[in-house]
Amino acid sequence: PALRKRSAAMEVTPETRLEHSEAFERAASALQTEIKGITADDQVPVVLTGVKNELNAWEEECDDEPMPPMPTVESLRSKIRYVLVGKTEWKQVPDYTRQVHVIFDRHMGGGTSMSYKLFALFRKGQTAVRSALRAGSHERAFCELIQLTKAMADNDEWYGDTDMPEDAVKIVGALGSLWSSVLAVPSDRDLQMLKAWLGSVQEDWEVTASEHLGEKLTFSFSAKPAVTPKKATAKAKEGQLEESGSKKRKAPTVSLPQRKVQKTSADTDVWLHRMDAELSQRQSSAVQLRCEAGAKKRVLVVSGSYPLKAVGFAVAEAFGRAVDDFDPKPNKGRAPAGLEFTIHRGGSSELLKSALKIVQALQEPGDQISVCMDGHDVVTVTLDAIKMKSDPGFRSVKDRPMPRCVGGDAAFGPQLLKRLNRTFLHDRKPISFIGCSKKEAVSSTIDHMARPIATQQGEVVVEGLGFGMREEPGTIPGHLLKPLVI
Repeated sequence: PALRKRSAAMEVTPETRLEHSEAFERAASALQTEIKGITADDQVPVVLTGVKNELNAWEEECDDEPMPPMPTVESLRSKIRYVLVGKTEWKQVPDYTRQVHVIFDRHMGGGTSMSYKLFALFRKGQTAVRSALRAGSHERAFCELIQLTKAMADNDEWYGDTDMPEDAVKIVGALGSLWSSVLAVPSDRDLQMLKAWLGSVQEDWEVTASEHLGEKLTFSFSAKPAVTPKKATAKAKEGQLEESGSKKRKAPTVSLPQRKVQKTSADTDVWLHRMDAELSQRQSSAVQLRCEAGAKKRVLVVSGSYPLKAVGFAVAEAFGRAVDDFDPKPNKGRAPAGLEFTIHRGGSSELLKSALKIVQALQEPGDQISVCMDGHDVVTVTLDAIKMKSDPGFRSVKDRPMPRCVGGDAAFGPQLLKRLNRTFLHDRKPISFIGCSKKEAVSSTIDHMARPIATQQGEVVVEGLGFGMREEPGTIPGHLLKPLVI
């Protein structure tokens, strides 16, 4: 009853929603007029951090927070970040955000990472800034840097979807150096809001991005905010990442003995990279993994492009050990405490880098690695099969979202399987089924996500359409492929 009473009290009426909307429009209009009044004819204001009607966000993420106050010019002024730049120079610089979106739109998936193209774009932008500085075009360099930094700050796929963390380190470091050079040029421009914005970008990259990558990013521009990386890291560990809207879930812990693990040996490193000449083809695949922790078992299918860290997130979700709401983007989310990956070779366990691809760590059916998390049983991950893009029947499975679960132990019933695959589907679009509503398409997608790509270790199946259609010998109709029970 108390919960129902509180929910009723927090309910937003149409009248309240309209009042907030109208107040926001008035305040935003007044603020726009204010900014226009201080902008010279040869200048243009560039918004670095915009403003929004806080009531909309509050309704979507309503926890137990009080309703936000009515928007005013003063409240919006305290949140907006902008800088005035030369109008001519601003028109001349490329729209890097638009180019990032073009890369998104043209990305065909297939287990490949977009980060290669994104890094190439960012390097091209940094080269343009250096050229402008050498030519003495400081305003052009300033505008170029703003566009480039905004594109990187507003789109996190370049670090969330990469297997080259060392390249991310170099690009962020170089960007900081360029900002130092540009800001060192004397100017009567008001840079207070710009530096505050750069400070927030710095904190995001040096904390959140660094934790995702497992590498330390350093974005050092001339005017550093009064936040040291050490304090920021501690703050993140206390739950700063909850600001993204995800809610932490507590997982039960038990006391386990310490594991004795050594670094990857030279021989193991050679073995891990022995097939790298074919890595691009091997990444364009679906990989079936048999995961076991005691009596609890799950069978997962992941993309061959997944780094081990992304596989670890999927395993954590499948075994109820996740500490963040699941996000299908590789490397997105907060890793469970002590997440690490080991391989047993030469009589000892050796630590694997989290950026290593799953198809590098597991190369042949039967290969094994261990996924370790503090306070939990070790999960043994065994390779069942790899279905390459060039393999027969790949067209039937290429549109199915990954990761997905295709089986488990006898206690893992159909409803639990559907629930897990609904979590894995997340907010992605369902498969397009002819004549289906969106709800029906989601349901059918979840059903298809439970179909394995191999029924036995090393035996990749060729899935067909079935229903009496003429197909190659050995093809198994899709509707006959049932979730595995192991």
